[in-house]
Amino acid sequence: MFIIGITLFSFTDCTSKPKINTLHWGKAYTENGKVIITIFKTLPLWKGEYDYFNEFKIYRILCSDFTFGVDHEEYFRNVHFKKKDCIFKGKIDPILSVKFKFEDKTAKKDSVYAYWIVSSGGVPYGPLPVKIRDTEVWWPYSKITGKLKQLQNKYPDYVTFEKIGYSVNRRPINALKIGKGKSSIALIGAIHPGESGPELIISALEKLLEQHQDLLKNISIITVPSSNCDVREKLVSGNPWYLRKNMNGVDLNRNFPANWIKDEITYNYHTSDPDGFTYRGPFAGSEPETQAVMNFLLENNPLAVFSCHCLASICGEMLFTCKAAKNDSNYIKLCYKYANPFWDGIDPDMEPQRVKFACTNGSLPAWCYQKLKIPAFDVEAPLNKEDRKKVTHDKTDIVLLKKYQERFFNGILNILKSFE
Repeated sequence: MFIIGITLFSFTDCTSKPKINTLHWGKAYTENGKVIITIFKTLPLWKGEYDYFNEFKIYRILCSDFTFGVDHEEYFRNVHFKKKDCIFKGKIDPILSVKFKFEDKTAKKDSVYAYWIVSSGGVPYGPLPVKIRDTEVWWPYSKITGKLKQLQNKYPDYVTFEKIGYSVNRRPINALKIGKGKSSIALIGAIHPGESGPELIISALEKLLEQHQDLLKNISIITVPSSNCDVREKLVSGNPWYLRKNMNGVDLNRNFPANWIKDEITYNYHTSDPDGFTYRGPFAGSEPETQAVMNFLLENNPLAVFSCHCLASICGEMLFTCKAAKNDSNYIKLCYKYANPFWDGIDPDMEPQRVKFACTNGSLPAWCYQKLKIPAFDVEAPLNKEDRKKVTHDKTDIVLLKKYQERFFNGILNILKSFE
């Protein structure tokens, strides 16, 4: 549960003469398909009984033109409500006399809303933006953890579940090893929380264990399905816009100790800028999520790493690797040893693809190249233009997710088959 949005005051149609700021510290989030709004009394009004809280009004507007990947929190600065947008008028009983909670059960899935709360005689608090995401498409942390433990319980001879560290907010970062082979392939998810990982990786593991245990005798898979689990949960719980960094404001895919000190410019942001979208952190490997992934890979020494990126629970066929390796012929040859079976598994009739040498200093692929001497890929966008357009704007639905779960599974399966 977390604060999403910014506090802006709009006096439209609320009270004729607003008198006082009666409310502060509001948040909106989703839970079981409904929107929850909580808010506190302003500190000077904590004690005593006041007429200011005899009645509440809740205003809601549908932000149908909000576009994920284009619009961010600044979108809501120009959002206002009118009298007709009132969805609730009445008394709300306080919790411990200072906190109020309202549940909106009428909001629609996949929609973006902004809410305002007004108490008697007070000025409006809001907007509080929220999106009701489909938890079959964006998996909550509890579901991810539950599925990993279920696999361990169902296949105890093939699956090892372990906690490899803690996030900034002290959530356990969970990992899994499946198979009996001494060598392994690594699958890393949600380095960027607004992108992909657990929904693809765990689905692939389930099918491999159910249908192809024979392959897992020769080679294992190690995985951290949700690396940036704190901020991933913010998106699952309703933050409408794309989020990239961890709770410390650090882009984990610029935080790894691989030429970290050299400033990069990507997406028109400097990695040295703490306010930027791609901030590399105060020092190399500063973040607990980065440390957990590095230690896990160092301990298991995989043959190759596939890190899921793109957007909104989906990644496709494009493979990016360390740009510093573009002239390393031996490394390039090793990359295609894993890239080609991945592509052939996804679609044997697909046009020949090329690995793109584009991953920056401080990225996971750069660190894998420099430290582990192994091929590592950021798995990026789908080749299909229509699918790419949908996922870019957070329009992934269960049909599209199942399509790319199957494609990702087939790609990983074909890599395992190449070791037969």
